[in-house]
Amino acid sequence: MTLPGSDRGWESGQRVLVLHHSPEDRPGSVGTIGLIESAETLGSGEASYTVVGKLLVTIDPVDGVPRPVDTPESSGSDELIRRTQEALRAYMAALAEAGEDGDISGRLSSDPIVASHEVASYLRISWPEVQDLLEAGTARDRLQRAVLVLQRETGLLRGILGGKGTT
Repeated sequence: MTLPGSDRGWESGQRVLVLHHSPEDRPGSVGTIGLIESAETLGSGEASYTVVGKLLVTIDPVDGVPRPVDTPESSGSDELIRRTQEALRAYMAALAEAGEDGDISGRLSSDPIVASHEVASYLRISWPEVQDLLEAGTARDRLQRAVLVLQRETGLLRGILGGKGTT
């Protein structure tokens, strides 16, 4: 992610809380505790950070403290991540066919918590729907919901493209 403004002095290895904001700049009730993998100061005075989500948290509306939502899950995760990856590839291919950026070579993490955050970052849907997806309980819940959203969006894109005579 690229953050506007001056370099905040964050470094690789630091933990950060990433909050999703609405288009009206209202913070959401869900955030991600992430780990900065790389930090780079750009010539424009902005800083570019690569952050990997590690833990989904809800933000307590009273005290503002992040509270963990996720616990590690393993039962059936490999199959669900595989299905999510397939749905994501089809979605990205449909985006590419529509002339949008669509990188079908990306791989989701084998960690279901990380994968559920990653897949949400690829979706080009409304902010409230992304927020709803991120608030969907466990990583398993989020991945299952993401597969449905990816299939729906892929179908819509293919329908629009088919209507224009392209495949």
